[in-house]
Amino acid sequence: MKKIHKILSFMIALTLCFPVFGLTALAGNSGAKIENGSIFEGDELSIAEWSYAKNSGIALEEYNGKKAIAFKTKNVGKIFTSYTAVKTSKDVEDALSIRIGFSVKKLLNDNAFGFVFGSPKLIEKVNATGTTFFYLEKDGDGYKYGLKNYAESGERKYFESTLTSSQTENLSLKMDVSENGKITLTVNGNVVYHSSAENEVKAEGFLGFVHDGERSLFSSETTEVYVTDLYIVNNFYDRPENPSISRADFSNNEFNTEEWHLRNTAAAPGGGLFVEDGVLSYNGSGQNALFGTVHKYSNFDLQYDLFDVKNTATIERNGWVNSASYWQGVVFGINGDDISATFARNENRDYLIYFSGGINSQTGERTSGVTSMGFVARGKYVKIQSLPDKFSMFKEGFTDKVRVRITVIDGKLTVSLKLVSEFEWTEIYSYEFEDGYTPSGYIAMHGEGNQYVIGRSFYGASYFKLDNIQLVNYDAKPSTVRVGFTSNIIKPFADYAYVDTWSDDYLVVFTRGKKSK
Repeated sequence: MKKIHKILSFMIALTLCFPVFGLTALAGNSGAKIENGSIFEGDELSIAEWSYAKNSGIALEEYNGKKAIAFKTKNVGKIFTSYTAVKTSKDVEDALSIRIGFSVKKLLNDNAFGFVFGSPKLIEKVNATGTTFFYLEKDGDGYKYGLKNYAESGERKYFESTLTSSQTENLSLKMDVSENGKITLTVNGNVVYHSSAENEVKAEGFLGFVHDGERSLFSSETTEVYVTDLYIVNNFYDRPENPSISRADFSNNEFNTEEWHLRNTAAAPGGGLFVEDGVLSYNGSGQNALFGTVHKYSNFDLQYDLFDVKNTATIERNGWVNSASYWQGVVFGINGDDISATFARNENRDYLIYFSGGINSQTGERTSGVTSMGFVARGKYVKIQSLPDKFSMFKEGFTDKVRVRITVIDGKLTVSLKLVSEFEWTEIYSYEFEDGYTPSGYIAMHGEGNQYVIGRSFYGASYFKLDNIQLVNYDAKPSTVRVGFTSNIIKPFADYAYVDTWSDDYLVVFTRGKKSK
């Protein structure tokens, strides 16, 4: 079964270059095909890509011999909304392009059906400030349609006209929105409206299909609209703000909390994620234990040392098996407003590179001497492959330190490894995102583990160490921020030196007037 849609991009040709470690970054762009038509290729709609209620009458159906999204609903509001919000940047004029094929069979009286963009929140009223609404309404034996925008000053209607029932049987809609807020509306091949001034609409925000009006709980009537084609392209140049280079070598057991965030979880007795002995120690850490960035990145080069993997099972005092280490991984393209306020992993929305070895589910022992690398893109396993034996960190008896290098440059992912004693890198894997898309978001180094395994006396946790972490921004037009240094170590307050400023004369004066009861 295929996903509803893929987040892809159009390459924006910006040719400013600068070399770091022998690499050249040509651009720092990230655009998105929010919908590229793949929604019609699967077996069902997915709640991972679009927000909608499954019992609302929205489903994937056959219509006139091909797949279509059927809207047979009396629910009102934003009934089918993309989780991906549109972004804009001044580097790219053509911000948003929308193509929709409608077949309208029935609309309810005093209700409207259509498409909105520029909505400030995923879950928000249709008339929220900034939203633009292309609407269709019942009008006698035919329909009327139009375009309106909701501003703080109130509703503004830009255009309204009528269509016959036969015209809505195969209705073609195009909306092109520029970064400066102009819109061109094309219906059935004819341009029916074009902005004469800037800032009439706003491309940025959430978008999706809307059923507007009153919902009747007692009526069995529903609207009936089929969307037969859907293409939405968002062009922008993404330059997240971040330091040009961030490092963490954990000397003095410290790191800069203005650049890095640590979250500790345990999956074994006394376990967790610690900074100790001058390294970052995943020592019995569990699911969602992470060391991640405070800032977001698009093009980047990440390097770190990986060593001291626990590759044998042990027995705890309570007799439970404590297995060999679970995997070590790097997640990138993590979205959200604050990495400290999220579990940082959303398998349907981000990308994971991980290194692991097989574990016997009953004994906790390694099942082979092979270390594997896997790549998971938005919940889909793209690649699992064995590593050369000299990089078998997840193998009993392995004692070397392996330096890991993960780069995402202009829509291409590259994973390279070398022993810390080596000079040359060995490229292990490369992957090109469709249309040069470059993911953007937080980056985090994860462990994995689950303390509670039903039916077994078994601890499964992560045991390994990381050190000498270095992260470089590779955007051609970097948006660099300067950061200070705030230690992760909570230092005790200095002892307070108490000074008695009360003189004997002062005490004599104020005790004489004291009355006793």
